[in-house]
Amino acid sequence: MQPPAHLLWMGSAVRYYAPVHQLFRNKGVRIALLVAVCGAVAVNFDKFAMLRSSATFAPAFILLFCGISGLLKTGAAKEWDKVGKEHLSHLLVNPIVYTVVMVCYWSAFAFGFAAYVGALKRINIVFALLLGWLVLGEVKVKKRWPGAIIMMVGAALLAL
Repeated sequence: MQPPAHLLWMGSAVRYYAPVHQLFRNKGVRIALLVAVCGAVAVNFDKFAMLRSSATFAPAFILLFCGISGLLKTGAAKEWDKVGKEHLSHLLVNPIVYTVVMVCYWSAFAFGFAAYVGALKRINIVFALLLGWLVLGEVKVKKRWPGAIIMMVGAALLAL
């Protein structure tokens, strides 16, 4: 794949500039960067909330807020008619599983630094890639593995 004409003067070094180039060209990359920055800020508030309350209060409050918001949105849009019997099991099981995950995540703040917990949370990319490939049949997974490995190495280095 040829780099853009205005970058040809860089020669083979253009591949190192590609992420910066994509940052200005691709809206999805900008959104991903914004999410990463927000996540880095939010993990500190997560730890602060856990230290000031408990490992169950904050997740319960967040899930209650999201649940009520979802119910209000679904009721206002008159979407309850679209919910079939096959969806009801997901509507019951998913919140329970997600609650267990959130309580475990928030409990981890009691035993470690926010940076460690945040880094370990980010290695879920490996599981997301694997499940996306196996379950959803995603085809561009090979391009994502180097980034996932770098994230795992970074998390391992933080743990040292």
